Amino acid sequence: MTLQEAGAGTSTSPYVTTFKWKKVILPKGLKLSSGGVLSGTPSAKLAAGASSVTVQVTETVIALNGKKKVKTKTTVQATIPLTIT
Repeated sequence: MTLQEAGAGTSTSPYVTTFKWKKVILPKGLKLSSGGVLSGTPSAKLAAGASSVTVQVTETVIALNGKKKVKTKTTVQATIPLTIT
């Protein structure tokens, strides 16, 4: 599963936007890449039913303002419901 920030679009010159994902809380057996790919198999020791994944994404926007680069960072954290069967 690949996570994507809601409202994320494609950057066009003179802007460059990048996203970096970080795990906050993941069930055992799952991994999250810095590119937002959630992978793995939940541990067999986890009880079936509701669980959650909490992730953080940092959006970095670099704009060319004349000859100066302006860098803006925004970090958002969200909890995603997950059902283990």
